[in-house]
This record gives sequence, C-alpha cells and structure tokens, in this order.
Amino acid sequence: MQAQDVYFWAGDAAGAITRAVAQRARRSSARHLTACVCEIETAPLLAAMEALDASVLQGTTVHTTLARVDAAGSLDPGEVAASLSGEATVVVEVGNGDLGNLQPVAALAGLLGEDQLLIADARFSLGRIVQPTGWDLLVGEAHYFGGPPGISVVVSRSEPDPLGLGRGSGRSAGQDGSPPVWLAAGLALALEEHQQSLTQTLTRNQKALARLRQRVAAEIPDVWFPPRVEELGHIAAMSFLYVSAAELVDQLSERGWALASGSACTTDQRRPLHVLSAIGALTQGNLRVSLAPWTDAEIIDEFVEVLVPTIIGLRAQAGADAL
Repeated sequence: MQAQDVYFWAGDAAGAITRAVAQRARRSSARHLTACVCEIETAPLLAAMEALDASVLQGTTVHTTLARVDAAGSLDPGEVAASLSGEATVVVEVGNGDLGNLQPVAALAGLLGEDQLLIADARFSLGRIVQPTGWDLLVGEAHYFGGPPGISVVVSRSEPDPLGLGRGSGRSAGQDGSPPVWLAAGLALALEEHQQSLTQTLTRNQKALARLRQRVAAEIPDVWFPPRVEELGHIAAMSFLYVSAAELVDQLSERGWALASGSACTTDQRRPLHVLSAIGALTQGNLRVSLAPWTDAEIIDEFVEVLVPTIIGLRAQAGADAL
C-alpha cells in the first residue's frame, strides 16, 4: 500500500463515505449513478445516503437504493449484483455493529462490474479482524479502535483522491474535511496497537462471547439470539421478552455495566432498532454487548451474575414473572 492510497477525513465515517460517493458522481461521465447501501447500515449513514438521493452532481443524478438482508442480517451477493446495471457504488459494512455478523464482501466484489465501485465500511472491524479482500475503498473511524474522535481513514485501491482533498499525504491544508496532522498520527498509533494484538484479542473475545451465550441461554428463559453466522467476534446481540430495554440498560448502568440497547451509532435508545426490524426479529428488551479487547470469560461470569437477577427483577415488576 503506497502513501498516496491513504486519506484522512476530519469527521465521521458516514461523512467520508457520503463524500466518496458524491466525488465519484462528480467525476462520472454517466447521467445516472446508482448508490446501493445495505439496509442495516448505521442510522447516520442511511440518513446521509437518503439526503444524497436524487442529487444532481455536475450533471450526474445519484439515486440511492437499499440492499435487503435475510433473517441472519446477511446480504445475498448475487442478488445485489443482479440489481445493478451501469455505473454504481455499493456501500456495505464489513461487520454490523448491532448484530456482530460479517458480510460477504469478497464474494460481492467478485460479482461487480469494472464500472461498479465497492466501499467497505470497516468501522466495527478495523483493528479487530483481518479485513476482507476485493473492495475499492475501505473506511474506518478512529474512535472505534481507541483512537481520537473526529477523524476517519479511507484506504483506496482504485480511486485517486476519493475525497477530493488533494493528493500527496492524503490531506491538503485549509480544505474542508482535512484533519490536522496530530489527529492522523493518533489514528495511526491506535490502529497499530490494535493490529499488533489482533489475533490474541480475537481469540479472547470469541471465547468470552461463547461463554456469554452459553450462560445466558442456560440461565435466562425467553431470550432471543440472532442466527449464528460468521461474526466479528466482539459484538453480541440478544433480546429478552417481557423486559424494557431502556430500564434494563439503566439498571445495568447503576450496577457498573455500560451497555446499550439502540443502534451502535445513535443516542436514541428508545426507538426500535432498525436492524432488528429489518431481519424480522424481536425488538423488545434488546441488549447489545460490545467487548473491550481485554474482556475475557472471567469478566463475562461477573456480568452474568448481575444480568440474571436484573432480568428477573424487571420481569417481576412487569408482572411477567409467572408467564
């Protein structure tokens, strides 16, 4: 990878991805460009892509479509490729931050045409797993792997200057979207640290998640887990019947455990999670567990010892303990 293939963006990954889609439309000679995004992408990116829909950029109209997923949250590469014709840009997460599943990025890449660009959203996977192959642009956001907030990275294999910020080191001073050097350095150092311990961290987290699922399934009735597919290794979702997700998160927080219920990229914890709605899953009592690199089975056991009585208590308050 050459230095000119790495670009930095002063903002979140959703902004960088949308900018890359718009830049490609501006360079296009076609009158219409399809931008296809997975329906379980993060809420901010879906909103940004919706705002881009029907935009006219230097004579090219951008039309945004959604790629549907199955009950496991997985795209069908053949179905996505068949839905496209002519120039198109496809945006797909490497791994979903709410379900923890991986998407078939490499398989999809092999089915796209030469005039169809694949953007891999690696926010939840960069520094956690070995990245898939075949993408044209890969986008990560620093704070997801312990770096400073307010900066994202774009790695390009095919697009020159995908963000329109100028060539060279990946930034042009004074242009909108260009981060200061110290932010870029902080991102690089954080990613390097994660990459050095990637294998050990992944193994530790996978064992911890297996322990979590095993104990929760054995000790808490009426719980739903997403179908098991190839996964990131540090994110798990589960939904508990007869439980308020907001109350569950609040009570766990009072007991020293910071978890979430809503989307991984929004502060609105009371709106039904669009990812679960998309796969037709139970949206009630949703809990998203995201493991730190050092989380092991011992920490999981400590957490379950708090989770079980919390669920029992909330069901009793709701009058559902006898159901």
